[in-house]
Amino acid sequence: MATPSSTSTPRQIVVDDTDTTSIHYGDSAQWIHADPRDLPRQGVLGPPYNNTSHATRTNTDSSFSFNFNGASLAIRGSIIVSTIDNVTDPTWECFIDGKEISYKDNTFQYAENNYDLCHGTVPPGSHTLTVQVHSKKQPFYLDSVTYTPGGDVVPAAAVVLYTHLDTAIRYSPKANWTDVSGQHVTQLTNAVVDLSFHGTSATLFGDHLGTYPYGSSWATYAIDGGEAVNFTVTNSPQSYNYILFSTPVLSDGPHNLTITHGGNENLAPLFVHGFYVTSGSSRLESAAGTSSLALGPSMSLKASTPTSSNSGIPARERPSAGPIIGALVGGILLLVGLGAVAVWLRRRRWRGTVTPYSDPVTHFHARFRVRDRMKPQVETLASPVPVVLQHEDSGMRRLGAPRSPQIPEIVEVPPGYSSI
Repeated sequence: MATPSSTSTPRQIVVDDTDTTSIHYGDSAQWIHADPRDLPRQGVLGPPYNNTSHATRTNTDSSFSFNFNGASLAIRGSIIVSTIDNVTDPTWECFIDGKEISYKDNTFQYAENNYDLCHGTVPPGSHTLTVQVHSKKQPFYLDSVTYTPGGDVVPAAAVVLYTHLDTAIRYSPKANWTDVSGQHVTQLTNAVVDLSFHGTSATLFGDHLGTYPYGSSWATYAIDGGEAVNFTVTNSPQSYNYILFSTPVLSDGPHNLTITHGGNENLAPLFVHGFYVTSGSSRLESAAGTSSLALGPSMSLKASTPTSSNSGIPARERPSAGPIIGALVGGILLLVGLGAVAVWLRRRRWRGTVTPYSDPVTHFHARFRVRDRMKPQVETLASPVPVVLQHEDSGMRRLGAPRSPQIPEIVEVPPGYSSI
């Protein structure tokens, strides 16, 4: 199985058609919320983003504008056009800062959602998109605006698109994943994909491919090491941009999403085209994995999020508590060891004047005898007390020679005799 590429792509911001604070509809009376039942159901590009669209009323000339700080932009929507006598309805033109940008064939005869209505690339900076729409009988449908932010600025509560090559997405084991058709695919049981993100929710989407088994399979996701949640994995001949699952709303902050494939080579594979991540507070962000929480118009508090590689060394780090504690404990053990050696040497000098004992109890008492011998000895000339030695082998009695006053006299006594 092919090893996935490690190339990263810039993150983009997705603005839904319902965000009227960002998208300014020229004449609100000329725009309506489209009925989902009027949108294509049989197309291969999947449902509209968030299942919502804005549509123009018929027989009108309408417009909308969008201000952004970035370098590239794409507009997507549902295309349902009619061409009669070489006249196409509806038609549209797209401009960035007054200059027309390219767009795909607006005479495309097949109904589709998520269609690239127009796109353009401009130098990084602040720009204004303007779209002019001409509709007679057929409405124009706007689904979303996707742009690459300039300066990696992510507005508060924005939806950030993480593509499958983003460095915040980790595949393991790498050999179990294949990079094919703009996404990562696995058919192996227990293949894992992890996403590290900062925000309040995440949504996984993928593309069906007819070259893999059809039907359904299953997988699980867990948030921050919590309980695993099952979700269904499907595959069909060809279908793009289908949603596999969305997490519940989470607290604003860093999170880790772990997805584990439960299927096998005979079932539908797990597709990872990318993630839609809803950011929390406004911050700076890049595909390299760094972010900054915006504190004000010109202030930011930088924070580094985990990455799979060490891209640099901090200029200054706080000393670790581990070495300090280790040195303290080592010093205490050294002092205890030195004290133990001193006691052992002192006891060894005492034992040099004592006959060794094999019995530990006797040895214990010998230690006290040493202490007694260390006491000053007072010499005395008092007569020693005779020591009686009684024999059992004969009746003879013999008195020994006189002894020193300090040495006790031994009196030998035959059996049955008493001392004199």
